[in-house]
Amino acid sequence: MLVRIIACAIALFLAAGAGAAPAEDWDDCKQGTGTVGLKGCTAWLAQEKEPDNRAFIYHRRGLVFELAGEYERSLLDFNEALGLKPDNAHWYIDRALLYFLKEDLNAAIADANRAVSMEPSRDAYQARGFILYHSHDFAGAAADLARALEAQPDDPVSAIHRYLAKARAGEDVLAGLQADAARLTTGSFYFAAVELYLGKVSPDALLALDEPQAGCQSRYFIGALNLLQHKPEEAASWFKQAAGKCDDAAGRWWFVSAHAELKALAR
Repeated sequence: MLVRIIACAIALFLAAGAGAAPAEDWDDCKQGTGTVGLKGCTAWLAQEKEPDNRAFIYHRRGLVFELAGEYERSLLDFNEALGLKPDNAHWYIDRALLYFLKEDLNAAIADANRAVSMEPSRDAYQARGFILYHSHDFAGAAADLARALEAQPDDPVSAIHRYLAKARAGEDVLAGLQADAARLTTGSFYFAAVELYLGKVSPDALLALDEPQAGCQSRYFIGALNLLQHKPEEAASWFKQAAGKCDDAAGRWWFVSAHAELKALAR
């Protein structure tokens, strides 16, 4: 997810060209969140005329609105972006995730299906699997995440969520997770995250590894572990912490994940 967001930002920079708007507006739009990001993107839009560039700005501002919890305004911007550039499969993934946050499951699945049909990539299968996982369709999620892993066998996010989907469906899948761990870099954060579920790494040790990144992902993974251990109150506490720390575009995947789990626990 992070790579895709950065790629979109770079594409916008290259397409826009120097002097299209003040440099500070570009920097604020590209990097800012909240009021700063919205102000920069809006100022850039006011001066940018080229349709492809406007599409990228609308998409970026839609992400900022989403992370601020302004889902309707985010949807308007995603719609504008796709209206200008309807061939971008990744943006259908982003709108699918937004629809999921809005609890519009039918629209979320429709956009995820469109992304898969346009570009049956790791990202598309991963996103649809993610939506199905948080809809508690664990069998469907596991199938899509398996396809994501076929496209990229060392993808840790898909490996962990496939394990979680199967475990929450009541399957004994530790052997499969051990096989997935063998494909990850020893000593990496994601290797440690897998070892958390294997009982080889403590939550505190995982937090220590992730702390330079504000502890966003580690708190989500610890919350998920608590769910497997049938500790919903502890899980909710960790997911609330994750949602508070995953507050920028780089942490968007985990922001959506944490909010989805909190909504499910509140039902």
